Amino acid sequence: MDPHSGIAKGFAYVHYTNPEHAVRAYQDMDGKIVQGRLMHILPAASKREPRLDEFAVSKLPLKKQKQIQRKRDAATTTFNWNALYMNNDAVMSSISDRLGVAKSELLDPTSSDAAVKQAHAETHIIQETKAYFANNGIDLNAFKKRER
Repeated sequence: MDPHSGIAKGFAYVHYTNPEHAVRAYQDMDGKIVQGRLMHILPAASKREPRLDEFAVSKLPLKKQKQIQRKRDAATTTFNWNALYMNNDAVMSSISDRLGVAKSELLDPTSSDAAVKQAHAETHIIQETKAYFANNGIDLNAFKKRER
């Protein structure tokens, strides 16, 4: 918006495949009147990302420091999710739905083998999931590749 008149300025970004055409459009059209409006052409600049040195980062709040560090680490680390991971609650929900019982009835909190039962349930669900993927032509080994 133009701060004086309150009218929209009308911005457009144009990407030319041929650089010579961009230069020619700049030379021919900059400063011309088009449909009653002055056309002013500016070359685009790449997005500026402020680079902070360690001293500048140390002056920031701790939360902001951790956020910056996570972003830096994310660019360099390779993280590999297990494609078949299911948390304990999802496993127990799946089993309780199949058996038609409440989740609270599946595991007895006073029992000493509750963790073993949980592990067996998780293994069973993961094996079923692997079988389902194999039957539908999905190669789980493809998820182990680093290249994308």
